[in-house]
Amino acid sequence: MDINNYFDKSNPFAVPENYFQDFQAKMEQMTRPVIIPWYRHVRSWAAIAAAVAGILIGSHFMFSPILSTRTTTTAPLTEEENYVLSQVDEPALVDYLASMEQSEPTNNQPQSTK
Repeated sequence: MDINNYFDKSNPFAVPENYFQDFQAKMEQMTRPVIIPWYRHVRSWAAIAAAVAGILIGSHFMFSPILSTRTTTTAPLTEEENYVLSQVDEPALVDYLASMEQSEPTNNQPQSTK
């Protein structure tokens, strides 16, 4: 049982009539340069500019709360706080704060029992 006996061996493809007589004219028509109007160029640049502006404005509103939290505003000092700070000189305060930083345990170090 040969499979070739079931199928026709002739070529099923054929060239349309007068195909090559009109071939050059059809090819010139298909390869003609396309002139793009100026407003399409402007429209694409306007779309790019709008996208960039949207990204910049969006990032400003997205990151402005983050940036504003970095600046801290302090409340005015009370009379008692002003008095206490006037009694301590600055080098002694700096030394005290530095010693407090050194004595605080970090997350990696176990707390020492005293």
